[in-house]
Amino acid sequence: MGAVHVLTSNADTGAALRALGGADACLNFAPTAAIWPAVVAGLKNRGRFISVAMPHEPVALSLAWLTWVTPIITGTSVGGRQELADVVALAAAQDVSIAIETIPLHAVNDALDRLSGAKREAPVQGRVVIDFSL
Repeated sequence: MGAVHVLTSNADTGAALRALGGADACLNFAPTAAIWPAVVAGLKNRGRFISVAMPHEPVALSLAWLTWVTPIITGTSVGGRQELADVVALAAAQDVSIAIETIPLHAVNDALDRLSGAKREAPVQGRVVIDFSL
């Protein structure tokens, strides 16, 4: 889709972004503000931060950082049916895929631990979907 580098969020992401010259844009698809330190460390001057997910917890916003970096910070709302249809059609046309792990309902707590990073030996790759028939 045009990305030169794709990084997942961890304690070293901000430094990794800086080593690559800084990010032109950071998109947050996870419903958490935990990625904010990486954004602050890695966004280049006049870079964009777009929150696609809707985390409710606040982030620490430094006015000095705003002045020095002058980022463009915005959010985007959840789309409607037409936007969903357009994204699905685009994904199909471009052969975009994502790893999907199907789990039974009784494994939800374990999956949540893996998503939070509490179980580093078995991180979630892609998305976890609950199959209620299992």
